[in-house]
Amino acid sequence: IKKALELPGFTSDEEGKFLEVNPCLVSMLEAESREELFQHSVKEFYVSPQRRKEIVDKIIKYGFFVNEEIEMVSLKGRKFWSLATAAAKKDAQGQTIKLHGVNQDITERKHAEKQLQIRESYLSAIIENQPGLIWLKDADSRFLAVNQAFAASCGLKSPEELVGKSDLDIW
Repeated sequence: IKKALELPGFTSDEEGKFLEVNPCLVSMLEAESREELFQHSVKEFYVSPQRRKEIVDKIIKYGFFVNEEIEMVSLKGRKFWSLATAAAKKDAQGQTIKLHGVNQDITERKHAEKQLQIRESYLSAIIENQPGLIWLKDADSRFLAVNQAFAASCGLKSPEELVGKSDLDIW
């Protein structure tokens, strides 16, 4: 519970206007005060109008969304990534009257994922462009990855045909 209270959280009305915000959200959105955020709508902080529409559609359809990655922008213009979860509170007629949500800044994680993707693409390019035979096996001597030259030496067209196989399966 304590960890959840440390996450940037809010309550808004059905239009997204902030009704309540905790200090973590004030900090994350780079507001001067809670009162400053009360002049804004949750919707203003989405970078993509299309993404905002997708999230609103989920709230309307399901009444909640969980762990959605959303690119956001602070009041000072800083773009960041948020992992958001929210749930609608509905009245007796099923109309949304409030929205309760929490956000977690995952910008560092998103940057790390991007760096890993770039690194993986570099390694793949190096491996695939080597004329020599390159392979990687697991502890059970099954192929995890091979390059095109290795696949060709086995009489196969694609490296994927070797994944999961052992030497005994091939020769």
